[in-house]
Amino acid sequence: MTYFIKCKGRWSVHGKQECADKFEHIGEYGDPELHEHQDKEKALDCKQHWWTGFENDSKFEHMKDSVKKSR
Repeated sequence: MTYFIKCKGRWSVHGKQECADKFEHIGEYGDPELHEHQDKEKALDCKQHWWTGFENDSKFEHMKDSVKKSR
C-alpha cells in the first residue's frame, strides 16, 4: 500500500522542532529512503533532543479514501 510519509521532526527540552530536511516520501514503510532518514535522525538522538518518527499525511489518506469510494 502506498502512503505519503512525513518525518514528524524532533522533540527537545525546548519543544517540538520540524524536520530540518522537511523529509517527505511517497511509498511504503520499509523503503530504503525511510531507513536512511531514520538512521540519520537516530544518530542525532541524545538526552536533550530525540527523533519522533514518521507519520502518514492525513490529507493524502483522505484523498485515497475518497477515490476508493467513488469507484
